[in-house]
Amino acid sequence: MKQVKILMLALVVLMGVGFTSCMNGENDTTVREDAFVKVVSYMGSTWFEDANGFRYYPTDASLAAMKTQMGFEPVNGGMAYVIYQYDSATQTKTATSTSLKDLQLLYATKLDATVESVQHKPEEGEEPLSNDSIAKAPIRGLEGTISTSYGNITYKPIMFDESTLLLQIDYFMGPEGLLSHYFTLVHYRDESVDENTIKLYLRHNNGKDTSTSYTSVNYLNQYPFVFYKAFNLGKLDGSINENTKIISIAQITNVLGYLAPIKEICAFAHQHDIVVCVDGAQSAPHHVIDVEDLDVDFFAFSGHKMCGPTGVGVLYGKYHLLEEMTPTRFGGGSNARYNSCGLVKLKNAPTKFESGTPNIEGVIGLGSAIEYLQKIGMKNIEEHEAMLRKYAIEKMKELDNIEIYNENGVGPIAFNIKNVFSQDGASLFNTYGIAIRAGQHCAKILDEYLHVSQTLRASFYFYNTKEEIDQFIEVCKKGDDFLDAFFG
Repeated sequence: MKQVKILMLALVVLMGVGFTSCMNGENDTTVREDAFVKVVSYMGSTWFEDANGFRYYPTDASLAAMKTQMGFEPVNGGMAYVIYQYDSATQTKTATSTSLKDLQLLYATKLDATVESVQHKPEEGEEPLSNDSIAKAPIRGLEGTISTSYGNITYKPIMFDESTLLLQIDYFMGPEGLLSHYFTLVHYRDESVDENTIKLYLRHNNGKDTSTSYTSVNYLNQYPFVFYKAFNLGKLDGSINENTKIISIAQITNVLGYLAPIKEICAFAHQHDIVVCVDGAQSAPHHVIDVEDLDVDFFAFSGHKMCGPTGVGVLYGKYHLLEEMTPTRFGGGSNARYNSCGLVKLKNAPTKFESGTPNIEGVIGLGSAIEYLQKIGMKNIEEHEAMLRKYAIEKMKELDNIEIYNENGVGPIAFNIKNVFSQDGASLFNTYGIAIRAGQHCAKILDEYLHVSQTLRASFYFYNTKEEIDQFIEVCKKGDDFLDAFFG
């Protein structure tokens, strides 16, 4: 059977409005529009980008209002649906425009990810698929027409980008009934075309029976609501196959500060019986972490990066997986019973992994550090760091002698002083009482990708200030006359 290499990362539900614009009078220049967008959060600022790369910049006040009124929490890299308005007398959206500034957000909602499987039509001799949402429920086409008070709306799939397919759905019961419906993207092999081409269909089940009945609703009798699903697709390209048992990945990378979509990765992995182990050393000290929401199998982080002692850390694991695992070391407190015949009965997880005397003082210290951070508030820490990073990037971009490699990251800033070896650069900063890292940061292949031998890395935490950033920038300036600055 020909393989169709499709990776389903996310399935999200979104309520959208079935209009594109409205003018409230002949002399009214207010234009109202809606759009599917990708969220970009960078250096404390948030804007949106559509499928064409067009940027939408909301006002800070309207974005804050969406957070309080709609519960909209923009997540960098996530998708959202927005309704906005602008004044065409001062701003004009044309074919040559690249952005709109100071937009008034009227509605905004993010796309919450839940996952459904991509399935295939059974070959002759194969067992039929048993899942109710696959085997019994009817298949719907991807194109159709919705009748509304504004006329008929014709809808069809929208390829937002190379990895995201948006599908409009018109047969939900209403917002309160979203969770009782199931849609699965089904692919059928088409023998008439090449092996990389598939035909896509939707299979629907309302979760209660196999009925296809639905009700179109007018929300608040104002606008006809249409419901959308977005399928985030991507090719496997051989990175994941039938032999893959574990995906081990950093939630935030330690050099470029890339934030991986852990929730979506876990959802895909679990469809294929793959265990996900996440390195949270760069994320746990700076962000709110919910292992249950992520549905991660294992999550690890160190203590010293979050104001705790060295030599101690945390490994979270799902209990059923811990119970299935066999310790690599035995003895001490891990044994429930041991007899002269050599029979060992281990204690239940996690105690069975704790052979010998644990690092008692380290664990107590880490616990106190975590409580300390929680009192400050992880959200407060995240916002403060984002502000500092934005400020630092803005100042660094003003310098001709500084090369930045991850302007759009969420963690540390990777950079170099031009024509200065990174270790010498770090020594220069150290001379002025500023501690940064230099080297390959356990990421040699990344440096090769950046076409540099080493990089400098500056990181901020909740205790850093703008004044310290200013001091950091002044030392950056001195890199032009490195030897004089160092030995002068």
